[in-house]
Amino acid sequence: MYTRIHEPIAVCVQFDRHKTAPLNFKWGHNLYGNLQTNLIWRQRRGKAMLIYFGVNDGENYFKLMFNSETLEWWLEETG
Repeated sequence: MYTRIHEPIAVCVQFDRHKTAPLNFKWGHNLYGNLQTNLIWRQRRGKAMLIYFGVNDGENYFKLMFNSETLEWWLEETG
């Protein structure tokens, strides 16, 4: 069962030549690391490109969203 969250988070990201991958993120007082990216998809909202990352830490699933216009990261859901 997935839980909708939609809260801002701080993310440490690896930028490679053709690849972007979240490495870890802080949500509240918790740090979630060793993230594996399972899926990446994009959606345009007005001028902004929203980039979604389906990731897991080995125990939990998270859907992270990066807003290219505001440069903000959001935790959209967890499961």
